[in-house]
Amino acid sequence: MRLPFPSRYAWLAVLCTTLATGVRVHSQTPPGQLLPPGGGLVIYKEQAFLADNLAGAMIYAKSVPRGPTTTLFVGAGGEQAIAPSDGILEVIASEDINVSDLSPGPNLNQYKGTLGRLEELSRLNAQVASVTAPVLGQMRANVQMVEGGKSLVNGEWIIQTNQSGVPQPNLKTLTTTDGDTYKDATYKSSDDKKVSFSHADGAASISWDKLRQEDQLAWGFDAEKLRTEKLAAEQKVAAELLAQKKAEAEKLAAEQKAAQERAAAEQKIAQEKAAADALALAAAREKKAEESGQQTAQAQLSGQEEENLKSLWAQNLTEHMQDIFHHFHPTGTAKSVKVNEVACTLKRDGSVRQATVRFTLYWEGPVTKDGYTQIELVYDVEIDRVIAERVLITNGLTNSDIGNAVIKGLGIYMQYNAEKEGAEQAVQSQLNGQQ
Repeated sequence: MRLPFPSRYAWLAVLCTTLATGVRVHSQTPPGQLLPPGGGLVIYKEQAFLADNLAGAMIYAKSVPRGPTTTLFVGAGGEQAIAPSDGILEVIASEDINVSDLSPGPNLNQYKGTLGRLEELSRLNAQVASVTAPVLGQMRANVQMVEGGKSLVNGEWIIQTNQSGVPQPNLKTLTTTDGDTYKDATYKSSDDKKVSFSHADGAASISWDKLRQEDQLAWGFDAEKLRTEKLAAEQKVAAELLAQKKAEAEKLAAEQKAAQERAAAEQKIAQEKAAADALALAAAREKKAEESGQQTAQAQLSGQEEENLKSLWAQNLTEHMQDIFHHFHPTGTAKSVKVNEVACTLKRDGSVRQATVRFTLYWEGPVTKDGYTQIELVYDVEIDRVIAERVLITNGLTNSDIGNAVIKGLGIYMQYNAEKEGAEQAVQSQLNGQQ
């Protein structure tokens, strides 16, 4: 029957089907030769300051010092890795893993210590796990074979032949399922297929399935245990392969996520740059438009012109004085408005672009009976909105939330610009005189 093992585990497939008997088991790959002779396995960080979970792993064929602080590791395929001395977490030489002799005792304990350290390092990250997985799998299998009663001698697995491992070496009568009977049968050796023994008339070798179960157990063959061990070995190898695939998938997912995050960051930077460029272009166009004829000039109003504008403002502000009061104060009653000053900014064609008005609002409140508030506001004619406002002085409590809520649409300068005589003509005449 073909066993579902990958080629690099072929020797393990053979071992897992062998009983604790007295035969030699050969494999295409010597079970002890896991690393290149003279090489080893290194766990290292490219920079010493990096966290241990960013370490890498490599099976190398040789190592070459590159000065007092670095070492060059070269793989069997020519791949290279340079590691600083203080960045090397572990170097396991091939002779510590490539054992040709392994049996119960000190050398098994040392081998298990190396196995435990390598298992600990394999949990650093997916890359280290993928490199160490084949080595760990074979080392665990080697330990399992020894603990199951086998020994590795000169690179070959030897199943002990001493009869102390056989519950009942001598059987007075051995009768097969075919009806053959042997007298004074004595166990000699066995493998997973057959058993060899001597008897009163000579020697024989027959398959295990020809013996009754009680005779099989007497000579140390437990078919059910063998099937269980074989299944466990197959499941263990399958689990290791699954873990390796999972680690590779997680690594790929992490790389894809990092690439997506980089792409998103680059896109954001590009969008922000495009927005900044658009704002800069708009600002440049606006500046160019102003330079080409949209500049403004501060109007010098005559006394009569200013008085006319003050009168217009006083009329409109008086109509809205209670709303203006509530815009700046929480409670009270507006009594009157006095316009103190009006200043205009004109376009080149002589029309008014903006006006700055300073006025005093007189009011009465529940506490302050002779209240006053002097206010300055800037009114833009083109958009018909107050674009700036501030309280210059007051003897009452003002609202903290000052906005452009009420004072808008006064229409003063629309009326002012529409008039053909009076203030506008005076301003235009003055500008013409200046030119």
